[in-house]
Amino acid sequence: MVVLWGLGLVNQADGEVGVGDARRRVAMFATAPPSAAGHIIFGTRSRGACLEWTIPAATEITGPMALRLWVQAHGAGDIDLFAGVEKWRGKTYIGFEGSYGFGRDRISTGWLKASLRCLDEQASRPSGPVPACTQPQPLAPGQVVRADIALGPSATFFRSGETLRLVVTGRWLWPRNPLTGQFPAAYQKSPQGRCTLHWGPQHHARLLVPIIP
Repeated sequence: MVVLWGLGLVNQADGEVGVGDARRRVAMFATAPPSAAGHIIFGTRSRGACLEWTIPAATEITGPMALRLWVQAHGAGDIDLFAGVEKWRGKTYIGFEGSYGFGRDRISTGWLKASLRCLDEQASRPSGPVPACTQPQPLAPGQVVRADIALGPSATFFRSGETLRLVVTGRWLWPRNPLTGQFPAAYQKSPQGRCTLHWGPQHHARLLVPIIP
C-alpha cells in the first residue's frame, strides 16, 4: 500500500472539472507528508479540485482505495462529496467500461455526505472506511472535519510517466446526458455553497493506493 499525500497547488486557475478540461485547480500528490499547509476552494455545484501523481515506474494498482479529506463548508451546513480516480496518458484521458455500457468511466469512484462522516468503527478498515449513517452531524461555520471516502476495488496497469489523477467535487462526476454522460442514473443536487479542502501538518489528507509489487 502506498500513501499519497496532498502537497501543493500547481495551477491557481478556477475552472470546471471534466474530462479533457485543463482549466482546473490542480495540486500534486507526494509520497511523504507535506511540511506546509495548503488548501483548494471550489463551488459545490459547478467546480472541483484535482490532485495528480505521475507514476515513476511500471505499476499495477489492484484493490480498493481509501481517500481521507479535511473539508470545510461555506454557505451550507453540508457537502455532498464525490471522488473519482482517473488514468491519463499525457493529455489523453483513458476511459473504462462503466455501468449501462458507458465507455468513458473512471478507474473508481466514491461518495460521501459530509454530515454522515462518522464511521462504523467495527466494519471499517484502513483501505475500506464504512460510514455508520446513523446520526447526521451538520457542519458548523468555520469547522474543518475529516471525511473518509471508500473507492471501490479496481485493477489498472500504469506505465512509467502516466498519471493517476484524483478528482473531488461537490456534484456527480458526469452530466446526466444520454449522449455525453451517464444515463439514466442521477443524484440529488448538492447544497449551494463552497467547499475548502485542507492539507498539511494539522490535516493529513491522503489517498491509500494498493500497489502490487
